Amino acid sequence: MPAPARGFLYLQFGRPDLAEPAFVEAVPMRGDEPVFDTPGVGHSLTCLGLIRETRGRMEDALQMHTWALRAFAAAEGERAQTTVMSRANLARTYAALRRPADADPCWSRSFSSWKRKGKGAVWPSP
Repeated sequence: MPAPARGFLYLQFGRPDLAEPAFVEAVPMRGDEPVFDTPGVGHSLTCLGLIRETRGRMEDALQMHTWALRAFAAAEGERAQTTVMSRANLARTYAALRRPADADPCWSRSFSSWKRKGKGAVWPSP
């Protein structure tokens, strides 16, 4: 079974301690950084960021969300929904670390990616 699938199964069973190593295994590394070549890398990094947030490891979560943003931007572009959501995750993590000067630009870029249409918001077309 692929590592990301194992990670998701462990998360569904409430075992982030077992999910974390599976997601780490799913991220190909080149030196000290992930290989930012597919959206799947971004998804695994996002899961790692969320797991580390819930486990109180905010600095580690910040690194994972930063890498996830880079992975999605490289694989799908700046206007992709995954990139925008990843930027919002990064902003939330900065806010939790009480770093508003870093969080505010991320929030602004995330919110500016939405278009208003009627009562709801829609994602911009790529």
